[in-house]
Amino acid sequence: MWAVGAVAVVVLAGAYHFRHRIENLFPHKKPPSDYSLYVPSEHLFKRGNPHRNEVCLTIDDGPHPSLHRILPILRKFGVHATFFMVGFRLASSPVLVRETLAEGNEIGNHTQTHPRLTGLTDDQVRAQLGECEAAFEKVTGGRRMSLFRPPGLDVDPSVYRIAASFGYTTVSYNCGAKDFILKTGGPNVTLGKGHIVQDVLEQVKPGSIILLHDTDDTADALTAILQGLKDRGLAVKDVSEMMADLPNPIIVKSDAGKVVGASS
Repeated sequence: MWAVGAVAVVVLAGAYHFRHRIENLFPHKKPPSDYSLYVPSEHLFKRGNPHRNEVCLTIDDGPHPSLHRILPILRKFGVHATFFMVGFRLASSPVLVRETLAEGNEIGNHTQTHPRLTGLTDDQVRAQLGECEAAFEKVTGGRRMSLFRPPGLDVDPSVYRIAASFGYTTVSYNCGAKDFILKTGGPNVTLGKGHIVQDVLEQVKPGSIILLHDTDDTADALTAILQGLKDRGLAVKDVSEMMADLPNPIIVKSDAGKVVGASS
């Protein structure tokens, strides 16, 4: 019996040392990707690391004048967001775009005119992404975006493929608020500051990607949202920071930072 036990110990020890040697030989090898967080085949970021007390803040559809109110609130709390901007709007607000970047926030592609992309041809989708990218490069002196969110998250395999051909990571969300409700034939509306704050704080959890919109109601709600997240011990990150914190980190180049030599 003693001999059998000794043999077992030797075998187990040998297996341990063999595995240790293999790990040392291939230190770059990582465990398989968690498709609930990131889908490599689609370059799709779905959510952050659920084991870290942090959330991702994204703000869509601007820039609008309300961004003048949003940026100081982010600065006050010492946090950054990723803004998914529409090409024709960012082209008409170059100074605001550059201020957004200079304060450490990221900007991603949200198409040129905000159409639902699955109703377009491939060439039309390429034009929507390419024109938005060109507008961004013009106002930033050649800086490029690395992140993309399709309007309404209306996406299919062809859209994923085209976005990847631009070098983009497509960014989803899992914590939305009723801060932007489309009305056919009428102005867009929201349910107001109280509902926006409630919607976010009731849904949010570690790893959430929060979706807000560049509106006055969102600006009204943002202080309470950020204070609520802080009170829960949830750090606020932008997309590139959250992707770098995944169990299998995904590194994308952030476009945040001061812009020098851009055209007006």
